[in-house]
Amino acid sequence: DLVRLLYVVYAANGRLGPPRSRGHCEVNWGLAQKVSDTNRFLDVAGGSQRWFLTGISFVVSVVLIVWLYRLTKQEKLMTLSISLILGGAVGNLIDRFWYGYVVDFIQVYWGNSYFPSFNIADAAISCGAAVMLYLTFFDKPEEQAKEK
Repeated sequence: DLVRLLYVVYAANGRLGPPRSRGHCEVNWGLAQKVSDTNRFLDVAGGSQRWFLTGISFVVSVVLIVWLYRLTKQEKLMTLSISLILGGAVGNLIDRFWYGYVVDFIQVYWGNSYFPSFNIADAAISCGAAVMLYLTFFDKPEEQAKEK
C-alpha cells in the first residue's frame, strides 16, 4: 500500500515531522497525521463515528453517481467536477471502511506556518468543489447568454 511505503521510505530518511528549513514552501510526504481531525472530534462517540461517517460517505457517493448519470454530454466541466468529488469521496470511504480513519499524509509548510495535513482524495474533492463553484458563479449557460 502506497501510504505505508511512503512511511517506511521517509522514516528511514528521517523526514517525518516538520522540514528542517522553513524559509520557503516545503512539502512533507510522510505519514504526517494518521487520524484526521474529524475522527478526533467524534472520538467521544465510542467508535460508532466510523460507521456513521462511512454511511454518510456511501450515501453522498450514490447521490453523486445519480447526478453524474443525469448530466448531458455538453456539461463536461460539471462532469469533471462531480467526478473529482466522487473519486475523493470514494477514496476516503475506502480508508474509513478498511482502517476506521482517513490517512492524511501530505503536509505543506510555508515559512513558519503549515497547512493542515491532507491526502490526495481531499485534494480531488477541493479541486472538484472549486470547479463547481466556478460553474455556479461565472459560467453562463448558452440559453441565458443568447437572451442578453
